[in-house]
Amino acid sequence: MAIDPAGCGCTECSTSDGQSVPLDQATPDHIVGMLVHELPANRTGEDVFDLAVHWDLDDGRSMTEVRPGRITVTTPDGRRWELTDISDYRWAVRYR
Repeated sequence: MAIDPAGCGCTECSTSDGQSVPLDQATPDHIVGMLVHELPANRTGEDVFDLAVHWDLDDGRSMTEVRPGRITVTTPDGRRWELTDISDYRWAVRYR
């Protein structure tokens, strides 16, 4: 499995077997997998992804007690994914 450049029309992206997906059709799950687990592989041609962690802060809580409300991933050309279903958010803590 891999994420290929946006608009890719290769055989792997064109078939329904899900082996590859163009960046412009990648889902938030694809993006999390690529960033955290390196699966799917990053064949996008992009080597910079901006990761913004949006923390939900409640009164009286320290940063060690809060969970992220959402994570935004953006590419330099403006493609953007809002990751709102963050069941395993621990990987985001590294970027705090």
